[in-house]
Amino acid sequence: MKRFAIWIIKQLIALRANYLVIPILTTVINAIYSQTGKSSVLFQARHLIDRSNNEQFEAFTSLLKDTEAKKKVNRYIQENSEFIQGSSLRGIVLGGNIRCFLKLAGTSYWPDLKGKILFLESFSGLEGRIRTYFAQLQQLAVFEEISGLILGSFTEFDSKIGRDYLLDIVKEYSNPELPLVSTESIGHQKDSLPLIIGQELSLNAQLD
Repeated sequence: MKRFAIWIIKQLIALRANYLVIPILTTVINAIYSQTGKSSVLFQARHLIDRSNNEQFEAFTSLLKDTEAKKKVNRYIQENSEFIQGSSLRGIVLGGNIRCFLKLAGTSYWPDLKGKILFLESFSGLEGRIRTYFAQLQQLAVFEEISGLILGSFTEFDSKIGRDYLLDIVKEYSNPELPLVSTESIGHQKDSLPLIIGQELSLNAQLD
């Protein structure tokens, strides 16, 4: 299975598209970026079967048409995000599912995170597992390299323990000066918005 995954990555790397639309394969799309600089869309395409979320459908189809795609996706994320620390962030976004992203640690496919924005989300995992993930990121000095951190939905943790405690855990392991954004609009949920991995994202705190 590992050899097959590496073969898939190499085949995708060989493509000449400016960016790729790939169902939420965090490990693959970050590996592609690390080797080629190509962008990919972090999104579960199966959710498009239900068009009840118009924002979601418009954001994704704009990527396919490449018509003001970046601005439209930025706007949707801006409208559904909250700054926990800092008031602005700007940079190339990498990351995705935290468990899958950490599979790249120690390999040649681990991307250069210096100055990047790291996006993280998770479907499963309660306190013990989530702490382990963030402790590993801390040991890798990730929080000293990145320019900002965006937390998507942590589905099981958010529903069973709560978002506030998740933020407390993240603050324990990350840099207190690091811009931190929370959004529950990107992740594994049915109405998740797409996120372009490998392209620049700019967010600013909303003034009341």
